[in-house]
Amino acid sequence: MATASLQLTGSVANLPTGSKAITVPTLQVSNAVGTITDLSLISGDNTISVPTGATRAVILIPDTNTSLIRLKDNVGDTGIAIALTGWLVLSLDSTQTVFILNAAGPIAGLEISFI
Repeated sequence: MATASLQLTGSVANLPTGSKAITVPTLQVSNAVGTITDLSLISGDNTISVPTGATRAVILIPDTNTSLIRLKDNVGDTGIAIALTGWLVLSLDSTQTVFILNAAGPIAGLEISFI
């Protein structure tokens, strides 16, 4: 079985109190799934299937995106708005089989890596 390690480090400068280091504990996955999905979102709800055994999803949003995206658990959920560009890491419960990305307009070039 594949293994995975996700690490995030960074810093914020020019704060009133100086600089702040950002260090998040490394996420270790001993039984990584390793599925990468490239997709284009249509306007509205897009149901994303979570591969069996996946415990993390890294969503890469294209730098050219201009449409609002909402992360939802089900169709009736209003969801939460996520940044127009950048990335998002979801830590998934083992019971999670799908999630919904609701797009305000079509979005090409989105990538999801399941770990």
